[in-house]
Amino acid sequence: MPDGDIIHPLPSPRFGQLYLQVCQGEVAEDGLVRAALECLKKEVKFFGDEPLHLIAQEEALFEAIFLRRQQGEEVNWAHERRKIKQLQQSAHGHLRALGLVVRACEDQLRELELHGHSSIMPPDFQREITRHYLINVYDAQFATPTTTPLHPHPPSG
Repeated sequence: MPDGDIIHPLPSPRFGQLYLQVCQGEVAEDGLVRAALECLKKEVKFFGDEPLHLIAQEEALFEAIFLRRQQGEEVNWAHERRKIKQLQQSAHGHLRALGLVVRACEDQLRELELHGHSSIMPPDFQREITRHYLINVYDAQFATPTTTPLHPHPPSG
């Protein structure tokens, strides 16, 4: 390959039409948001239910950590990170999607490590991890590929 075997990321095919609309700059911002949401829904559907099942399994791990923190017990954060990855290894499904779930869990674990001691009520871990997962899907499948040097920032509309 002429570029030294560097593989440039491309937006997911489900985001292709949105990418064209952003580049053309002819669609209003609220229209782009709706289109992006539709693309995200298609992407999540393509990835299947396994990432959501993994999130549900990870929730139990986070609830246990939260309870231990509330009881004043020390948490071995490196060990908890390994547990997150072990759960991923037992899951089946689209590997990229499962990796995005793990990244969402690592973000949530970091948040719990830094700020978990100040909470009185346990957070809704499943909702928070799912939110991070959806952001990660959007970023990985559309936002990041479209802002690489091969794909300069689309013109602002």
